[in-house]
Amino acid sequence: MAFIFFNVITISTAKLVRSPMKELSYILGAIGISFVFVMFVSDAGIVDLFGPAGHGGTERMIVYQPITWLASVGGYLMASGAENK
Repeated sequence: MAFIFFNVITISTAKLVRSPMKELSYILGAIGISFVFVMFVSDAGIVDLFGPAGHGGTERMIVYQPITWLASVGGYLMASGAENK
């Protein structure tokens, strides 16, 4: 559940920020959701879909995108506060 909703939050908050952070939110969320799909299908029996990254690499690709987004949106929010002064 955390893998799914962490990436859904990344996509859904794109409405709250401006460009280019908006596009970054959509891209990172879509990549994370696509790897959730790969994980789901591979765990259901198509192990070849993991590729050379394997099970652990696929899990990392699910989590790295939202973590990158968290750092990016934090910097975006700190920078946007400076513009208001």
